[in-house]
Amino acid sequence: MDKKAIQRRRMERYLIDAAKTIIRDEGVEAVTVRKVADLAGYSYTTMYNYFTDLNELLWYVAADFLDEIIELLENAGQRHPHDGVEALKEGYRAYINYFLENPTIYRFTFFAKLGEPPAKVAEKMSAPVLAQKQIEALAQCAKEGLLQLEDAPVVGGLITTFVHGLLLFYFSERMQVKENELIGRMEQTIDYLIHK
Repeated sequence: MDKKAIQRRRMERYLIDAAKTIIRDEGVEAVTVRKVADLAGYSYTTMYNYFTDLNELLWYVAADFLDEIIELLENAGQRHPHDGVEALKEGYRAYINYFLENPTIYRFTFFAKLGEPPAKVAEKMSAPVLAQKQIEALAQCAKEGLLQLEDAPVVGGLITTFVHGLLLFYFSERMQVKENELIGRMEQTIDYLIHK
């Protein structure tokens, strides 16, 4: 990588990190080109040398947050390689806790309307990393005789839908559930769907 490319990546990183900080602290609604540039220490016109518009920058931010989740899931999945049910629970615990600790990131991830992603980001965003970790854990469950392998996609879909619904109801305050009950409900659902 030449010096110019390194400089470009460094500048993009400053802008992405500034936008991430604003989203974490204040929510996506607070992100503006001027605010990002100010936090990064540059004039607002600088951003347009690196991103076509704010939405393109936000897609890169979304990909960065996805990387954080992937890292959490990879670490969680390594703890129980021979216990499929526990690997599933550990992965979903990490996933739920990430969003409980970062509610503004949850809102950004699932509700921000960003339009079409840039080509460089589109492939990464469509790669179902959570699904891949889930498939590995469900395959282990099948190996343990807890479910039929052909049932794994349906069971995985039910768990994913349940967890996302649970988080949606929690953050929208439409369901009277306490933060500490979310993990228990997720674990009960996994135990119900995968008879141990």
